[in-house]
Amino acid sequence: MASKTALEATNGRRNSSFAATSASTELHALCWKDDWEGASNRMSGFRSELLCGDTNKIYPLHIAVWHKAPASLVYEMIALAPDAVSKKTSSGYFPLDYAKLFNNDDEEMLAKLEPLEQKEDEEKAAIQDGTQTELHKLCYFKFKPALARCQTHQIEASYQDVNGDLPLHCALEHQAPLNLIEALLLAHPGGAWHKNKTGKLPLHVCAQHWVKVKVLRAVKDAYPAAVNTTDNYGELPLVFAQKNAPDQEILQMLTPKDGVTPGKKKWDKHWDEGSQSYYYLNNFTQESAWEEPDDFAGNDAAFFND
Repeated sequence: MASKTALEATNGRRNSSFAATSASTELHALCWKDDWEGASNRMSGFRSELLCGDTNKIYPLHIAVWHKAPASLVYEMIALAPDAVSKKTSSGYFPLDYAKLFNNDDEEMLAKLEPLEQKEDEEKAAIQDGTQTELHKLCYFKFKPALARCQTHQIEASYQDVNGDLPLHCALEHQAPLNLIEALLLAHPGGAWHKNKTGKLPLHVCAQHWVKVKVLRAVKDAYPAAVNTTDNYGELPLVFAQKNAPDQEILQMLTPKDGVTPGKKKWDKHWDEGSQSYYYLNNFTQESAWEEPDDFAGNDAAFFND
């Protein structure tokens, strides 16, 4: 577990750039705004968002503890999603680490925030055949039952199989209809920026498997930066689309933004009032950093714009 000393660098950044620079869910946004009533209402209907990390792997429970949300809300989060206490940020910090850093001396809360025994993703997702959830299997052409399953078992939309695929990847691979894709994205918004073990986003899968334009548009709109994101082999979604020779509308939708060299990071420098310091935003991946990146070319360099 991270020490308090290791976390000191984040102290004083309560309203930091993370809220503005990380792809995240509606529940994240409500927690960043300290809208605890709104957060309570949101998670009662969208429980899966509690287990959805942003691009910095910050979960709603991290933010609630960081912003000293009412104990009742923290307990509600833990009750709805017990595994949330074991989620780590990209820097390796549990929600408990933030509680200790910000001098939370509520012994009951600290006890409830103690991380559970960690499990491998494959073990967590193991249902029936040990490799996939029921929702995964229904996404192989059984689209109506898959839609019904997604609506009654939203949490399964966030589980990955041994290949790192979410049900969303499986549904796109088998050219599922728009209503199922929208349901999967609603159940687990973070699925739009989830990479499988070969580094493929759902948008890569769209480009590989000849999905309909309206489906591709829904997936792209859920995470626009995906057009500039490469897989483990350095391939953009556009490359797969070009191999399949689809219509020009699809090629245009997948073309990286003008003025950007695909695969090369471009950073923009911003001032953060909360910490009284500069941070750097990667306009391809939405990654944020407090230290100047090696490939930072200055604010006059071309960068990704929506």
